[in-house]
Amino acid sequence: MIIIVLTNCPHALRGDLTKWLFEISTNVFVGRVSARVRDLLWKRVEQHCGSGRATMVFNTNNEQHFDFRVHNSEWEPIDIDGFKLMLRPNFIDADGTGLKVGYSKASRYLAAKRKTSIKKQSVDSPSIVTPMEGGTPQMYTVIDVETTGLSVEKDAIIRLNALRISGDRIIDSISIRVEPHTLKLPSNKELTRMTEKLREDGGENLPTAMGKFLSFVSDSVIVAHNIRFNMGFIIAACDTCGLTTPTNKTEDVEAIAKKTLYNLRNHSLNSLSEYFGITSGQASFFDRCYVIMKIHKELQNKGC
Repeated sequence: MIIIVLTNCPHALRGDLTKWLFEISTNVFVGRVSARVRDLLWKRVEQHCGSGRATMVFNTNNEQHFDFRVHNSEWEPIDIDGFKLMLRPNFIDADGTGLKVGYSKASRYLAAKRKTSIKKQSVDSPSIVTPMEGGTPQMYTVIDVETTGLSVEKDAIIRLNALRISGDRIIDSISIRVEPHTLKLPSNKELTRMTEKLREDGGENLPTAMGKFLSFVSDSVIVAHNIRFNMGFIIAACDTCGLTTPTNKTEDVEAIAKKTLYNLRNHSLNSLSEYFGITSGQASFFDRCYVIMKIHKELQNKGC
């Protein structure tokens, strides 16, 4: 069997080769011919290839069980201890200095564009995207915001949960249920029944709940899973209540995991807890906070 691949060759040559070979793809010809016909076909290719390139691969009785020929190729066939290999060219510039080192203009443009985008996000939402400085903090606050849905405009906060961590120890915690009458009834019937049940149970009004929550968090570094979601609702609630928007430094375990754990299909809280073999062991409102805290610690141990 032989395979001939053409590049930038005349159409007449392609038509000529189809008399003996099958064109299974554009400029790729395959067939089974005798050695004499193979050599004659290759001579015709060399004669009519013009400025194009051609490569032929065929089976033969040698150590590799195949051989190849090239025409007008920049890659050079060489023999090393009986094995035929292809030598890639070492391109040299016109001035003889060889390939230029460093980043291309396109890569520098993309890098500048990314930096500009990051600066813009930092100005627009500093409390969400501000990175930590000086490594992982010894004291921080893990937060989890429970809501009626995913939309900041249409949904509202149900509960605010937080754990204050010092080193590896939990030193304080807070869980505040938001007063039901401040919630917006969702259109989903099941969520509507849930909201009506919350109204029967009572809770803090939104300004009081947010005041207590912000006082608990204070100026500590905030750690969460999907920090944009959590801080988005907190900032919207602060705007509604006329409170000062928090500008705490933040860490997002989801964002960190995306940069370091490439083998995961997704980086949801469940996926990360399964990956690290984490179970909260808690049957409380702090269940997600405990899991986030442990994932954060595992990422620290990995040097993330």
